Amino acid sequence: MIGDLVRLTFKNFHRRRLRSLLTVAGIAVGTLLVTMVSFLGSAGQSMVGKELTSMGLNGISISSGTEGGLKEDTLHTVRSMKLISEAMPLSIHFTTADIGRFDGDVMACGIDAGADQVISLSCLYGRMLSKGDISGCSAVCVVDEALAKDAYGRENIVGKTLYLQSGSREEKFTVVGVSKAGSSVLQNVTGYMPTMVYFPYTTLRDLTGVTTFDQIAVRVNADTTNEDARIDIKKMLELPGKGIHATLQGN
Repeated sequence: MIGDLVRLTFKNFHRRRLRSLLTVAGIAVGTLLVTMVSFLGSAGQSMVGKELTSMGLNGISISSGTEGGLKEDTLHTVRSMKLISEAMPLSIHFTTADIGRFDGDVMACGIDAGADQVISLSCLYGRMLSKGDISGCSAVCVVDEALAKDAYGRENIVGKTLYLQSGSREEKFTVVGVSKAGSSVLQNVTGYMPTMVYFPYTTLRDLTGVTTFDQIAVRVNADTTNEDARIDIKKMLELPGKGIHATLQGN
């Protein structure tokens, strides 16, 4: 009994330390990578640039200037713009997960169907999240190949069950896809970058009660430059009192 309490105490301490570190650096993955430049020096700038490109986060990322986050109507506004080809909401929650031999910290990423059209997600086995998963708030997830190997010693673990910690409960998810793992600059530099697991953003919204997004990742039409799109998005969103700004990350 006492041993279990001690183990739980240290586990919660580690989780809070991880969350605090990553939150200070920046909640959104792209912002976190950019922030690390100051610690990595000139050589690190090249590393971060490659990381952003590999993850598809070197385009336009819209974030909120307030603590409230981005709302659903902002997503609809961005998607309605003619120069926007794709826009994907991104919500991030730090927690723990248990699957096979893996039991540790994860970055639960709430994404939309078609996320692989906006960020670099390449499906190796199974499938990516579908529109039905989003509309039905399905208990499914996509893991990367590194987590699959840690959990079962192989890449294809489609059909396996992942248990995600949500408050005081463990929620059960079925793995429907395995994605190719990207590079891991932050893991190599800090040792604290947790594994990323992808869920329907609607499912995470229901579990956490958080109805806003951390970021909206945008891909523009082929005949539009990122800079032109950023200017138009800023004009559309940066109205007095809205506290929303568009930032251009990467190239």
